[in-house]
Amino acid sequence: MTLNRFKYAAGGLVKLMTSVDIPASINFAGTGYTLEAAVIHAGRSANCGHYYAVRQFNDQVKVYNDSHVSSFKSSTNYIHELQDKFSNDTPYILLYSQV
Repeated sequence: MTLNRFKYAAGGLVKLMTSVDIPASINFAGTGYTLEAAVIHAGRSANCGHYYAVRQFNDQVKVYNDSHVSSFKSSTNYIHELQDKFSNDTPYILLYSQV
């Protein structure tokens, strides 16, 4: 699922910095899906920044940032944790798998 986190304004393309509610599971046309991973855009501008990926494995979240992989323990929705910790990091692509 792609989130539209940019908009066109008078000065050009603008990144939307508002927090987004990301459900850990969704239901679409009677089929359930769970959040597996996300692609995050880091940066204050729509014209520059960096992308990285995150994926949760049970209570561990792996952060794949170029050649560096780190992890942290998470007991809640890790996308919200990232948004709280890094205000310039916003989800761009959500990857769900069918239950």
